Formats: sequence, C-alpha cells, structure tokens
Amino acid sequence: MELQLQTTSIPKEGDVKVMEPQGKGRSKKKVKLPVIHYFRSDKEEISLGKPVILEWSVSGADKVWLEPEIGEMATSKGEIEVYPTESTYFILKAENSQGMITEVVELILPLPELDFFHTTEEHINIGYPTILQWEAKNAASIYIDKGVGHVDPNRSFVEAMLEVPGPCTITAQNP
Repeated sequence: MELQLQTTSIPKEGDVKVMEPQGKGRSKKKVKLPVIHYFRSDKEEISLGKPVILEWSVSGADKVWLEPEIGEMATSKGEIEVYPTESTYFILKAENSQGMITEVVELILPLPELDFFHTTEEHINIGYPTILQWEAKNAASIYIDKGVGHVDPNRSFVEAMLEVPGPCTITAQNP
C-alpha cells in the first residue's frame, strides 16, 4: 500500500505540522515546528552611524540564522549589534527536521532633514570667503551648489567662496 503525506502550508509561530499517512487504521502524528518567541530590534527608525540591537528567542530549532550577511547563530536566544546604512530588513530563520519558520524585522532610515542653512555674513561677495552653516540629520551626503560641491555630511559648516551670484542651495541625501 502506498502512503501519501499531507502537510500544512506556510507555518506561523506555534503551528504544528500534521503528517497524515493515507491508509486505513493509521493514526495522526503531530510534530512541532520550531517556535520563534520573539525577534525584535531596539529601534524602528535608524540613524546613520548608530547601532541597532537585534534580539531573538527561539525554541525547538536545530539551526538558527540571520539574513542577510550575518549567518548562523550559536544560540537560540541572544542579541547582535548591527550598523545599517540604509533602510533594510533582517530575517530570522529557525529550522528543525520538521521544517523552517521565519520572522522579519524591518528597519527604516528616515529621509534626511535640514533644520537650517545660512551664512554668517550679512552680504555675500562673490569670490570672497564666507561661512555656510547647516544642521542635517540622516544624511549620507550633502551637496552645496554655487561651486562649493560635496561636503562632509558629519560637519555643520564650511568656508567657501561662492562663484555665482544668487540663492545657494543645499541638498542632503541618504542611500
């Protein structure tokens, strides 16, 4: 007599995979999948250059790993510090002989913010140095037109000689 197995699809936390041999007089055997009790981060929004802690607790798994790029974890419960440079997600996977379950944490890098942009001079003279000041958050790069160019996003001022008259524009970007 040929036996066929039927299984549930896309398991969630605590789901049970039911294996039902097809045949008269056979009993059902319930085998539990691993359980992810929690997978979380200490922040939902990230800041460039600042750490985020990922924390997890899993039971019933033979293998636990994090993607992307982190790999297998030595324990079923723990935490790891990551430094994301852009909006991303991490996937925790837990597996045993009965199957695999996953949980996802998404981390968002907010759009850059410019709180202010001004000069210390009342009047700007083309070809003469002036100090430009700004305050930016979540910026991976900053560009100032009028011949200034790219500036260090971790700075808040630059001494520059503007090459063209008219309003000066600052642009802040993140990945």
